[in-house]
Amino acid sequence: MRSLPRVLVSVLLVAALPALADDVLSVFTKASTPEAPRNYVNLRLGGSTSSTRPELCGEVAPHWRFSLEGCGSGREFLHNEPIPEIAHIRAKFTFTQLKTKVGWLEPRAAVGFAEFQLGVDDGGFDFLGVNRTATSTSGPEVGASLRWFVPLPAGIDFLMELNISTAFFPFAPKLVPTQNVVQPSAGLSAGVGF
Repeated sequence: MRSLPRVLVSVLLVAALPALADDVLSVFTKASTPEAPRNYVNLRLGGSTSSTRPELCGEVAPHWRFSLEGCGSGREFLHNEPIPEIAHIRAKFTFTQLKTKVGWLEPRAAVGFAEFQLGVDDGGFDFLGVNRTATSTSGPEVGASLRWFVPLPAGIDFLMELNISTAFFPFAPKLVPTQNVVQPSAGLSAGVGF
């Protein structure tokens, strides 16, 4: 239970970030214009160099600058095929919202972690090694993206996002078959949100 105070402090810090973001970050970035629409939740489908199957992305944004995103092929709930895949869990930061003739553009940065899976998924994440069958490992990831979204009637948004990222898997050489430690990827997805 010694880690409970650390968890509580971490949760409080994360909860305070959106409230402080506009004041602190306005020095470095352009503030959102009043007419800029707000996307809270979105679901996108697309393709990625990190999987041979279509990639599904879900994103939740507690603040217009910050969001949490998960992307992968849907292994464990849509299929359980033992195909190579990199699943991504990322926190995203939006630098600004730029009005275009049709919709808005948002340049974004991402930081998080990825899971490299070569076989059947055991569940969980292995940051300090590989799983028991040497087919999965996890590691940190950084990336950037450009999101375009168009507000539609009834509060629905159409979104497209181009992502590039690089994941670092220190235990990738212990996977079967052996893989590179650095794994870059790129993806394009489209979907709807509100």
